[in-house]
Amino acid sequence: MGWFDDVDYLNGGLFRENVSNEQEYVVKDRVLPTLIEDLIHHQPGDGDGGLDPSMIGSVFEKTITHLEYERDQQDIGAYYTPNDVTRMITRQTVDPKVKDELVDVYGEYSGVEKDAFATRHEDTSLQEMLRHVEDREGWFGDPDATEDALERISNLRVLDPACGSGHFLTTAMDELHRVQMSLLRG
Repeated sequence: MGWFDDVDYLNGGLFRENVSNEQEYVVKDRVLPTLIEDLIHHQPGDGDGGLDPSMIGSVFEKTITHLEYERDQQDIGAYYTPNDVTRMITRQTVDPKVKDELVDVYGEYSGVEKDAFATRHEDTSLQEMLRHVEDREGWFGDPDATEDALERISNLRVLDPACGSGHFLTTAMDELHRVQMSLLRG
């Protein structure tokens, strides 16, 4: 595979062959696509009709653990990150970056020196800042700045080097979408 086989934290086994000659298998099953379609579009108890990423992650972890019954979870690197942890990581990584982008954009349009604007809003939470944008209050009421902020937020990229089920990435995407909706309301 390459040099990364020797690096433990890059070799969790997500794409490791589980069955001999696995690539030679061709699965032709008319039931499976129907089942997947039904799961995705008719999720019981889910208000928006979609499949919750946390459920996919849990299924992924259980499946990989079952397939690798000879090795333990630590050996195969099959860990699922719960909702509260992905939200906390998002608050500590994505939210500060979003806030920095908003401070940069609205600072540029305010006419106030950049560092002075940043210092003035140092204690302003992202939630509070978005409320000001939605209410078009003060410096956050400039529609050109809001349009620029929306473009910058839309161009942010998030990396999850340990991506298993993609749960952290979907949580980050949800947060960025929430911010974009606030900017659009503004």
